[in-house]
Amino acid sequence: MIGRIFTGGALIFLFVLAVGGFLLGLIRGKLQKDPTGKKIGTWTGALLNGLESAVLTIVGGLLARGVVSVLLTAADDPDKAAKAIGWAFFLVPGMVDAVAGLAGERLLTPPGALMWIATTVGAFAGLMDGVWKIHDWKGLGWLGFPLDLTWGLAGTTLGGLLHLINFSWGDHAEDGRSGSHHYQSGFRLIDDFAFTQGSVMSNTKASTTTQYKHEMVHVWQNRIFGAFYVLSYLAWLVIWFVPGMFAGWIKGDGLGHGIKSYCYLNNPWEVVAYAIQGEKRSKYDSSDLKKQLVWSIAPVVFWSIAFFAGAVIVFFKIASAIW
Repeated sequence: MIGRIFTGGALIFLFVLAVGGFLLGLIRGKLQKDPTGKKIGTWTGALLNGLESAVLTIVGGLLARGVVSVLLTAADDPDKAAKAIGWAFFLVPGMVDAVAGLAGERLLTPPGALMWIATTVGAFAGLMDGVWKIHDWKGLGWLGFPLDLTWGLAGTTLGGLLHLINFSWGDHAEDGRSGSHHYQSGFRLIDDFAFTQGSVMSNTKASTTTQYKHEMVHVWQNRIFGAFYVLSYLAWLVIWFVPGMFAGWIKGDGLGHGIKSYCYLNNPWEVVAYAIQGEKRSKYDSSDLKKQLVWSIAPVVFWSIAFFAGAVIVFFKIASAIW
């Protein structure tokens, strides 16, 4: 297991990325500005910024490699485990190979490929966290960072894609050590809605707003519930997509409104986030008729109990069959 983590090729790859991370952190640290636009970067601060980025690049890559290596070693069938890890801990490889499997191919979920995906995802996440100095090392940074690179890897993988999409136009905010990345513009599914994956928020208003508070709930949902959060969120969308279409059609509000209400506004993960945000979900509906598609707390609790009971059973059945 140790030998699989600390291979020569992986260490060289991480060292090269760490050098890049150091240079990016150095540049950003020297060019850093305060909210008024005044340059506040110093060479001492820039060197520390670069060092933090370099260290987190290496540690992030090794943490992600480590969790995959442990899971592969512990599995009764490493080949089946790799397929499950591709879904639960990275999502994208699992989805790609589900399609490729129709043609008898397997591209991203062989054990060796997953180790390199883990290395890349972990190193890139560490690099970005270090460059933007998002973690509070006097507080929850010591918890949030390792969770992002282990249990929360699925969200972190999608968060890395958000970084790449938002790179030139997302307008990354200077939020200090808040524990998250905050793009003021960037990718979104609905114009005035935010979109959060892992610790990366996209199209999110200022950190003083309730919307930001809502998105921080999702950041910690991913860290605490990890693979279960990501997969159960997607499962809810799939299960309620068709009922949402019919609900919108029957109420005469349009298929899109029914899907939005059933798949998003009634999603238990979102219900929790809106409750902590202190915002009513029904405010996003423009008429009494449409409000009927947004459930009250009683049906949310009823369907959540049934849904999560089934999800937990499926989750543990799959895990126990492999590990």
